Amino acid sequence: EFGVRPHFFQTRWFYALCAAATLALAWGLYLLHVRRIRQQFALVLAERTRVAREVHDTLIQGVVGSTTLLDAVSGMFSTSPETARQYLDESRSQLRKSLDEARQAVWNMRRQTPGKGDLATALSGVVQRLTAGTHAEGRFKVRGTPRHLSTACEENLLRVGQEAITNAVNHAGPQLIEVELYYDPQFVQLSVEDDGHGFDLEAQNEMSDGNGHHFGLIGMRERAQKIGGQLIVHSAANEGTRVVARVPSS
Repeated sequence: EFGVRPHFFQTRWFYALCAAATLALAWGLYLLHVRRIRQQFALVLAERTRVAREVHDTLIQGVVGSTTLLDAVSGMFSTSPETARQYLDESRSQLRKSLDEARQAVWNMRRQTPGKGDLATALSGVVQRLTAGTHAEGRFKVRGTPRHLSTACEENLLRVGQEAITNAVNHAGPQLIEVELYYDPQFVQLSVEDDGHGFDLEAQNEMSDGNGHHFGLIGMRERAQKIGGQLIVHSAANEGTRVVARVPSS
């Protein structure tokens, strides 16, 4: 009898190898598909977080500031009508500014080319605006030689300062809030310090994201990291709070 040896592509081991390769290819395509879905989900989640942060830093803070002023006004009409009218004007100005900031935030979501700004002037205005009508005195100073920063850096530092001041006014009951913008050759540092009652930092870190104050801390930390910096928070009960955002020089 004569036998004809099959070609290699007719052998069982070749069929098994083809089946294994097909399974491996299918598994690889599946993993690639899952990876793309995860990337898309991460992008959507990041965008949702950014939108939430913008709303928190514009509309919510503006409304909270105006509410504080209106609370102060409510008992002043009979005793000090002129001061009450001034606070009402300030509240109206805050609401208009918040509306402008919200519009700018929406515009920035479509076009990432905001104009250049003066960070020191903007921070000075924020300190004055957020402490007006409260029991806290706001102080602002600049150390070092001011220099140009990127638009993203200035915008995020401004938002960090705004959030830190808002937290101090709404949660700490301070008499003094000191804001300092320090230009060092190696870095730029923004610090916001108050003499309020402070808080337990460890307990705050364990709170859920649903808490407004906690979300504010998360937002400040994310903003600092976004521009390559870091956020440091020092606080303890009855010892005040110090928030520091430091960004290395590019």
